[in-house]
Amino acid sequence: MIQKAKESVQPKVLIVDDEEAICAAARRLLRSKNIDCVTASTPQEALKILKREDCWVVVSDYRMPEMSGTELLEEIKKNYPNISRLMLTGFLELPIIQEAINRASVFRFITKPWDETELLLGIETAIQHSGRKRTNSQLAHEIGVQNQKLEELTQNLESEVMKRTQGIEESRRMAESKQKLVRELTGFVKNLSRVSTIPQLYEVLYYEMTRFHGVSVPYLLTFEEHGRGRLYWMQHENLHEKHISSLPQHFGSLRLRTSSPEDRVWWESHIKKECRQLVTIPIRAREIPSSLPVALFLVEHDLDKGKLVDFLERITERLQPVSIVLDKIMLRHQLEIAAEQWEATFDGFRDPIAVVDKEEKVIRANKNFFKKDQSRCYEMFDKRTELCIDCPMPIAISSQEAASGLVRTATQKSYRVLSYPVLGSDQVRRVVNHYTDISHERDLYLKLVQSEKLAAVGLLAGNIAHELNNPLSGIRALAQLLKSETSPSSPHHADLDEVERAAIRCQQIIKNLLNFSEPSTEYDENVDINDLISITLPLLKTNLRNQNVHTYFAESIEKVKLQPSQIQQVIFNLVNNASQAMASGGVLTIKTWQEKGKVCFSIADSGPGIPPELHQRIFEPFFTTKGVGTGTGLGLSVSRSIVEKFGGQLTLESKMGLGTVFTVVLPSKPLAK
Repeated sequence: MIQKAKESVQPKVLIVDDEEAICAAARRLLRSKNIDCVTASTPQEALKILKREDCWVVVSDYRMPEMSGTELLEEIKKNYPNISRLMLTGFLELPIIQEAINRASVFRFITKPWDETELLLGIETAIQHSGRKRTNSQLAHEIGVQNQKLEELTQNLESEVMKRTQGIEESRRMAESKQKLVRELTGFVKNLSRVSTIPQLYEVLYYEMTRFHGVSVPYLLTFEEHGRGRLYWMQHENLHEKHISSLPQHFGSLRLRTSSPEDRVWWESHIKKECRQLVTIPIRAREIPSSLPVALFLVEHDLDKGKLVDFLERITERLQPVSIVLDKIMLRHQLEIAAEQWEATFDGFRDPIAVVDKEEKVIRANKNFFKKDQSRCYEMFDKRTELCIDCPMPIAISSQEAASGLVRTATQKSYRVLSYPVLGSDQVRRVVNHYTDISHERDLYLKLVQSEKLAAVGLLAGNIAHELNNPLSGIRALAQLLKSETSPSSPHHADLDEVERAAIRCQQIIKNLLNFSEPSTEYDENVDINDLISITLPLLKTNLRNQNVHTYFAESIEKVKLQPSQIQQVIFNLVNNASQAMASGGVLTIKTWQEKGKVCFSIADSGPGIPPELHQRIFEPFFTTKGVGTGTGLGLSVSRSIVEKFGGQLTLESKMGLGTVFTVVLPSKPLAK
């Protein structure tokens, strides 16, 4: 279609978080993907930004001073309904989700710390969602305006007919003539009101134009994208259609032309016959002024000057309703495209979504709603013969409010099901069910909880270590002072020397404890595994008081690129588990060795061993064989995740009655010097 290219609008994203580090990270990530981004540290600042800038998406933290993320997004929903709203939170709990959806219609939740791919996907999907809402709002508004104009035009025509019939007796003949023209125009408009396609529009125009004697078959040329067009004409009472691959530039003029040489040459080249006289009538799509038409009428005729004026006057009167109908057709086409895009988006959701009636029959479901060879939701979702256990749909229907539940499938997957009732005439007609696989999410949440616990314990240990370091420094200094005042041959000199050495050992233990308790600010280093094990064992001296500890360190071993405190945590967990397995005494053996491209170490105990059926489950979060209050079941799970983070493996070998061996294999890729 020949038209001016619209200026592209760059969608803007507003990030609201009271932590500057979060805002800075979001800015860097979004701007690296060419996404326009602004940030605000408070909800009040965010509302001020929205007053002066057009934002498509708002991503808000849940917990902020003075106003929560839910309250902020609820305010945005009231004042800026076309903005897609996302919530950024580290507390993805059901009450928070329900409140955010019910009050603020949150589009998506993103957990902190976020996954960059998940964050970008959520924001891009929200941008598309906001764009569709803006497009649909604009289209709906334009359709309403155009329909109103068409209705007003139809209603006013009859009154115009009555006005034109009034007058004095001497002008009755003129009034009757005018009335006839208006009635014909009214009939023409009524015929147009039933038009919904371009071919139907052409047929109405064809029969209207051919009433004039001397007018041949008219041709309708509609413009398409990239300078292409489509030509319509009637031949032997049959409608014909032809694709035009290239349109001349002068067709973009809005000027009505008679006998234009350029138009005549083009017409004869495509119609393949000699032209008598030609009238070219441009048509705008809307009443809004535009520099380009969207269609042309090409009419061949042999009318004289007077009849040509009458013909043009008649056609000019009909151009306005024709342009309105043409605009309606184009808007409908755009709505169909938008509907197809919405359907594609609906099918594009990774989570299963289904629209279900009160009898559990699936009305509509996306492609990810499992197999679609059954009619009931529970048959399609999990091949059940009855409603899923804990399905929230009955609650949503009875309460007429959104409800949620946890559903387990035959494959042992866990899904959080959110049921949203759709009301019609004050009663629920259908329910939208959204199924979210939370199996992986639960594992991530448990790891996050454990990480927070370890951070809290580390902080506490660090504070205690700092407090102990001061009196130890005083003891060491005082011992040195007393030694200087005591003769070396005195028995007290040896005692003071032992006090000094004990203080030095305590300070070394505190130093190791401080290094262990501060992992969050640590960077990858070239680490010697032998040294790391040596500084970790003193931290477990009390635990190992009933065991015999044997260490076998490889003499020449490569350094490994890793974060020392995290691998130190692995060593701590494995040694502590071995010690607990030998509560009444035993032998703890620690070995290190070098393989091709790998650095390895093992921790073996002489305990009772682990049953074979538990070898796989032993690494599951919160699984433990210890008594209540002895362990949380997170040590091995966290240890394996840390080792795998650095590209390594943590394996288990155990025989009943002979003990257990845990082996850690790490790739030897030292940092460049």
